[in-house]
Amino acid sequence: MMAEETRKLLEAEKAFERRGHKATLVQNTDRYTVIDWRKADGSGDYYVNYIIDKKRGSLIISGDLGDCIATWYNPNSVHNITEYTRSIYYFIGKFQCSSDRFNWDEDDIIDDIEEELKDSGVDFDDDDFKDDWEEFQDELPNYVNAHGFFPNGEVAEFLDKYLGDDWWEGSSSWGRTVDPRVYLWVAGLNMAVDQLDEAGLLSEED
Repeated sequence: MMAEETRKLLEAEKAFERRGHKATLVQNTDRYTVIDWRKADGSGDYYVNYIIDKKRGSLIISGDLGDCIATWYNPNSVHNITEYTRSIYYFIGKFQCSSDRFNWDEDDIIDDIEEELKDSGVDFDDDDFKDDWEEFQDELPNYVNAHGFFPNGEVAEFLDKYLGDDWWEGSSSWGRTVDPRVYLWVAGLNMAVDQLDEAGLLSEED
């Protein structure tokens, strides 16, 4: 696991630890395992409900932190699915639908594009480039929203001019980071399953 993923998972774990979350095994049959993960006082702050369909290999998440359905399309145990989620991008790749899984930050987009420009050998001391770069940074916020970076108009013209017409191939990842909710979903599931294991409520086969 990458260091950044590990750090963010630890932050997510601490968020639950501060709130004193407790796992409750609502249901555990041959097909379904349902886990309630919430504060010990029963309140809904950072509450998450996990439903694992062991026959279909699906994980359904709902609650205060948003919703998600992830599917592996083959039988899987609770422990296997929990283990799979620890690889964040692999887990995201199994999403069939979810609340926002990524964020796009304007400053991070500019940083990523700046790296691309440097790799392309652009002269940052060139006066014409300086003017274009300043205008580009002023315009860029108009093409960023909660769903991504969608360059057009003057922004796209700048990218064509300095990065060539194939810049779009990598543009979807510029400034993109995993939404904190995904780390919270993963940390919560792992902590909840650990608690239920310690209490002897889940078997090795589950």
